[in-house]
Amino acid sequence: MLCVYSLVTVAALLFSVPSHAAQCEGRAISLPLKNQRLGDGGQAYMRGVSLGIGSPEQELSCTLSAAWRNTYIYGAGTFCEGAYRPYTCLVSHGGQYNQSLSTTAQDSLAPIAPFIDEKLDSNWTTDSVTLENGAAFHDWRFGTPGPQLKDGNANGQSVIGVGVNSTFINALRTAGNISSNAYSLFWGDEFTDEPRDGAFTLGGYDEAILGDSMVTKGFTRSEERCDEGMIVEVTHMRLNHEDGSIVDLLDGLGALNVCVIPALRAVMAVPRAYGEKLIASMGAVRMDNGKNLAPSTKYGLRLMPNTPLLEPDSATFKGNLSVTLQDNLTVTFTDEQLLVRKGDPYLDAQGVTQYNASRVGLTVLSMEESVSKTNMARLGGMFFGSAYLAVNHDKSEFTIASVQKEVTGETLVGVDTTNDCVAYLNGTVPGKTVQSSSPQDPENSGGSASALSTGAIVGIAVGAAAAVVLLAVVAFFLWRRRSRRGNAFVAQQQTTLAEAPANSPYIFEKKGDEIHEAPDQKAVLKMSDDERDHAVELDGNAQPSELPGRT
Repeated sequence: MLCVYSLVTVAALLFSVPSHAAQCEGRAISLPLKNQRLGDGGQAYMRGVSLGIGSPEQELSCTLSAAWRNTYIYGAGTFCEGAYRPYTCLVSHGGQYNQSLSTTAQDSLAPIAPFIDEKLDSNWTTDSVTLENGAAFHDWRFGTPGPQLKDGNANGQSVIGVGVNSTFINALRTAGNISSNAYSLFWGDEFTDEPRDGAFTLGGYDEAILGDSMVTKGFTRSEERCDEGMIVEVTHMRLNHEDGSIVDLLDGLGALNVCVIPALRAVMAVPRAYGEKLIASMGAVRMDNGKNLAPSTKYGLRLMPNTPLLEPDSATFKGNLSVTLQDNLTVTFTDEQLLVRKGDPYLDAQGVTQYNASRVGLTVLSMEESVSKTNMARLGGMFFGSAYLAVNHDKSEFTIASVQKEVTGETLVGVDTTNDCVAYLNGTVPGKTVQSSSPQDPENSGGSASALSTGAIVGIAVGAAAAVVLLAVVAFFLWRRRSRRGNAFVAQQQTTLAEAPANSPYIFEKKGDEIHEAPDQKAVLKMSDDERDHAVELDGNAQPSELPGRT
């Protein structure tokens, strides 16, 4: 019986793979994404990633922008527009930063290009930052915006920018906390009866969350309606009733290209025809006359602005919604994830989350026609309560994967870009990669997906027919003996050869576009700090009104 070590050795000899075992230094950190309590022992909280800024630390809860390079933290002088109580406004922002209370704060000059491209009027500050896991860095520059981080009527939350050349990710890498410009996101469940915390992993991924099937694509920088650059195709969308009946929601409407926007507080945002078909197929009735309500109501500030509101007596659907991406990865949402039956969540005058039981919230946003004409459909942050998002800016690629139903503990894997390898944080190296000499163009590729076993992953190589036959046999042996988790990250590439034991590395598939049309990946990695300050990145928006539209 062949052991994993033997198989890895055979693959290394067969394909002349250089070993990185002695030098792989993958480092990653994971931060909880959860309801962060704000204030001194109060009941107010806002879901996000906790940042402690300044000396002494001022705790804030931040959401994530996959489009922006910079981070924007609300200051004490920024107020919500409209009829909002002061504390409701403060909580909706995820807290506020008071520069005058920090002994380590300094005024800073604005970075030129991001200041223009992100279209935000902001003051700039440098201060120290402490993360929830204890990691810290100093003299870090961030913006304190004057206007709201918003679109339309939606007041936004403070935002950590994790786009190309993210200053947040760069600071962690410079400090030695992580070894790549990569991050992963699991949103968890926020409004279900049994909420589940999420995880924001920097420099790698959490294998304990990762499922066995996925889709990997290169970034698309040519689509103005998706500043995040992460576009996938929804090829199937089915409503599965408890009695076994199935409604094909795309029938007669066609497939959807969707943009991944983690800042959107919804599972999806779809054009009106798709959204209304979903509601009708559930047997539900809208109580908002088909008009998406803005955040401000007489009750308070809605936490899922512009999502449809349903008559409680009609929102009795039992079953699930399955969404298939690229004809490969199917992500399923329970009726509890789709319908907030305890009521439409909102912040009251004290900033405490309440539920308006006279209406049921639907977590799939039905875009009004005027909006869908100029905006792409979206996958929101809540989509990643049933899926996993992994982004590798060093390779200009992103992956959407399935997740484990039961997650126990944490298994962090760090991506070491310098040595082109990955490593568990205990120092072991689960795999090595070799790049193909003829990478594909991600703009013209349809992405890839896989749920292969460890043996299959060990043997993938472009154009090696004999090797494929040999490793198909290997795949059969290991398929019987090893977990399928994690390894599909490597298996889906046809431009990368990986050697891995039962727990595989996180490796992305094809070479993608770079900002400024850099000739190759190295051109971006070697940019100086000054050049990074002037790197052009498409602008994005953090929070939705109808949805995070483009202004």
